[in-house]
Amino acid sequence: MKKLLFCIFAFASVLVPAQARRVDPGLWESAITRHDPEVAAPRALSEKARAAMRAQGLDMDGATIKAKVCITKEIMDSDKLPMLQSMKNCKVLKSSFAGSTMISDTECTMMGITSHSHSEITYESPRHYYGVIVSDTVRQGKTHHTSIEIDGRFVSSDCGAVRAILH
Repeated sequence: MKKLLFCIFAFASVLVPAQARRVDPGLWESAITRHDPEVAAPRALSEKARAAMRAQGLDMDGATIKAKVCITKEIMDSDKLPMLQSMKNCKVLKSSFAGSTMISDTECTMMGITSHSHSEITYESPRHYYGVIVSDTVRQGKTHHTSIEIDGRFVSSDCGAVRAILH
């Protein structure tokens, strides 16, 4: 279950800014906060685990993960988003826009567990987006409900040491 939730976090932090093609290419930071009444607050990570996460552009503070992602112009100009090919466990079922809000439904399957998610992400400007992703996962006959708030902000045109992870 934790791996599936991590997959959803990763999917959100990378796919949301790239999919819309309404954001500036460059370095982005997304704050992703999980609201899940059935799961206890995560325990503190060791400094070694935090260092390993930071090396991947991630940091965790309680239920919030901050992810730094490099979105290149080539990715934005591409007909297909390579992220969908690398996230073999997830697929977009439908995606549309209502004004500046992207509405999409996705499905992720891992280890025999399937999660259906609905997202509504508003692109306030080419340098800021925010929204919510609501997921329902059925495991052992019980439905598990999770919501994720996401807030993404443009950091810089130069990605620096953060590699484009969508290639």
